[in-house]
Amino acid sequence: MTKRPWADTPFPLIPTPSGPSIQNISPGTLKVATEMCLAHNLILRNLNAIYLQAPNISKDSPTDIRDFILFCQVFHESVSHHHDYEESTFFPSIEEYTKEKGIMETSMRQHEAFHAGLEEFGEYVYGVGVEEWDAKRLLGIVDGFGEALQLHLRDEIETLLGLEKYGGDKLQKAWDELEAKIQREMTDKLKVIPAGLGAIDRTFEGGRHKHWPPFPWFVPYLVKYFFMWKYRGVWRFSPCTVFGEPKELPFVKVEQ
Repeated sequence: MTKRPWADTPFPLIPTPSGPSIQNISPGTLKVATEMCLAHNLILRNLNAIYLQAPNISKDSPTDIRDFILFCQVFHESVSHHHDYEESTFFPSIEEYTKEKGIMETSMRQHEAFHAGLEEFGEYVYGVGVEEWDAKRLLGIVDGFGEALQLHLRDEIETLLGLEKYGGDKLQKAWDELEAKIQREMTDKLKVIPAGLGAIDRTFEGGRHKHWPPFPWFVPYLVKYFFMWKYRGVWRFSPCTVFGEPKELPFVKVEQ
């Protein structure tokens, strides 16, 4: 029997908050923790897609390598921006309403734990040419920071749930302000939107989150026929369709 690897490995996805532990959690806190978890899984799916496909892209196809390098660049931009916004906007907002200086210090330290590796990843994918492309080097860099990144993405969900005692409505307000700021300041939508939508699995956890993120029915069509067009070769490497359906990764080895 053969098994075709998908983007839920090698870095495990994070289950959303559930079970007895959330019985006394307010809707605001639960909403923020769940949405952050889903956003973190988006990051992990794209990272897994990179990790699984990188070794199997042939140097005989410069177009494949060029597109894949851009896919890696967009991943780096997305993760860097995500954590920059957390540090500059979200965490200070939490400190302000909780009146607890350094309350997000654990998350800040975890950012530092993978920061150097993520920067090395960025330096490589922005500096390497098609002829010099070396998948082993890329995977070595990911091996250096991937576990620390996954640990942080997982632990931060528990950190957010722990803020319940300060008021879920206040946490949700800080979260809504963060999301509004990100959308307002989004620059290259032709990269950011297809990369994000291409890593949303609406079948995750039995489809419980199929309406996240909420948007009108026509948005996936707009993305497919407009936003994806300029860099259309790049989105071959995405783990999902823009309709939230997991798809086969074109450059993976089938496990026996």
